[in-house]
Amino acid sequence: NGLIFQIYKNRIDVNINEINDRLKLIQEKSFIDEYLIYEILVESVNKDELDKKINKIKNEINTNGFEKTAIRYSKSESASKGGRLGWLKETMISKEFRKVLKNTNIGSTSEPILTSQGILFLKLEDKRILENVIDLEKEKNKLLKSEKDKKLHMYALSHFNKIKQSIAIEYNVQ
Repeated sequence: NGLIFQIYKNRIDVNINEINDRLKLIQEKSFIDEYLIYEILVESVNKDELDKKINKIKNEINTNGFEKTAIRYSKSESASKGGRLGWLKETMISKEFRKVLKNTNIGSTSEPILTSQGILFLKLEDKRILENVIDLEKEKNKLLKSEKDKKLHMYALSHFNKIKQSIAIEYNVQ
């Protein structure tokens, strides 16, 4: 992580308008939604293989369950925990993902979301409503840290994939 930070620290830019929009959302609401979310993030594929890859993951989820599929196929850090991200307040989730979650029934898996990191499947395990007690400065710092962490994670995955593709290991059996 330190290496990735040193390499990419000057490239981490956060959309302050999106942060301010989220802060407005926090301020305006007396109650906020909180979601218990699981994720599966799989490698991107070319357009010709996209439907095949999506159907494969959907079939695995139907056959083996979301958590086992996450452990087996997901490239995200949450894979070892069955894809569990935990409880996330709606204010910590991007507008695009909030929209997807609002259209997903509890216990169901969302339609696949194409992202720059790969193909993302979200499972909405549960939802609850909390009273909104806020410290705006603390929330702003949390949002900024979260966005920076996402960017660093994206750079780390990209960097690792570049290294993986550039190194060939030859294995000779004697």
